[in-house]
Amino acid sequence: MKAVLRVCTLLISIACAMALAQPTPQEIQQHQMAEERALQRELQQREQQERDAQMEKMREIDLQQAEEARQQAEKARAQAIAAQENLYLQQQAEQEKAKAQAKAKADAANQDVPRSASQSAQTVPSTPQTSASPAKVATASHWSFSNMTTLDKAGLAALGVLLVVLAFAAGIIPVKRISSSRNPR
Repeated sequence: MKAVLRVCTLLISIACAMALAQPTPQEIQQHQMAEERALQRELQQREQQERDAQMEKMREIDLQQAEEARQQAEKARAQAIAAQENLYLQQQAEQEKAKAQAKAKADAANQDVPRSASQSAQTVPSTPQTSASPAKVATASHWSFSNMTTLDKAGLAALGVLLVVLAFAAGIIPVKRISSSRNPR
């Protein structure tokens, strides 16, 4: 009987321990609520981490776009500067070319002006030369205003102005007559 009593005591103590070990419905509810809160906190932390990651990614994208925009603006500025430099160089080249052409025209005019009638007579060959020379002689022998170059016409006009100025200086043309004809009263 002692053995039965021991077994019964053991069974009762196990049953009591199990009864005490099992949580009450209130404890179960509190435990579930605590687990739900822990899960909710974990979910909120994950969401916050995702939002932070998205914000960081958006910041990186914004920084990258800003850097690209800055580089494009810098490139556009460099291209504009290069275009201005090229335009300036082209203008300088055109000015140099125009100066060279003007100098060439002036040199050609200077070479043509000292010619006298004797020099032009010397250019007429007594013996026939190549076919290009007779054409040149033919144009030189027939002088007309339409055959003149623009530079020759400008030189002729300057010569006329010079002659009028000399006539004023010499008193050939009275100054009174000119000024009274310009300002009639």
